[in-house]
Amino acid sequence: MIRKLALSLAVSLGLATTSASAAVIGTFTETFGPGGTIVTEADNGIVFDSFDFSSLAGQQIDSLELSVTFANAGPTNLVFGGIVAIPFERWTLGLSPTATGSVFADATSLLVDAASGLATLTRTINASTDAANSESIFADAIASQTLGFGFQETTFFNNAFTLSSASLAVDGTAVVPLPAPVWLLLTALGGLGLAARRQRNRFQTASNLS
Repeated sequence: MIRKLALSLAVSLGLATTSASAAVIGTFTETFGPGGTIVTEADNGIVFDSFDFSSLAGQQIDSLELSVTFANAGPTNLVFGGIVAIPFERWTLGLSPTATGSVFADATSLLVDAASGLATLTRTINASTDAANSESIFADAIASQTLGFGFQETTFFNNAFTLSSASLAVDGTAVVPLPAPVWLLLTALGGLGLAARRQRNRFQTASNLS
């Protein structure tokens, strides 16, 4: 009876540690100075910065959500005679699973200014986005425990924009270890079960001898 109770308690507690609902398990934020920092053509096509989320190693990660706040990125056109419009400024955000190197072609999103003040662009990647793209952006980021991001200007003009901040939200299921008192309780119950089994064996042996 004691062994069954210990086993039942261990199973129920074990399930409780792995059935926590998915939620944001980590947030990383970087602010680029009081007035932001200027991103120019010199940063074109390379990773501008990265987030290291190795502190969450061992947790179940379901998705990564990168948000950047910015201003003066366009898009804008040069208009001639009110008819012909030539793209003048077009910045895109790209993702990378490493802290250096080029961004993924499939992981680009256009930066669009707000009517006033700062604009925010958010990009979420998970197993579904990997399936929809030719590049394993999410899987590679999980493997490297790093998500890098960069910006590319796609016109022939020399432009710049202001990057104010960037943040990474990691969504998943936190693995919560059992508290020490619970392990002590399970150990005690296991010991009682073993003692009861030995006593039962001695009783059966004495019965057979008689």
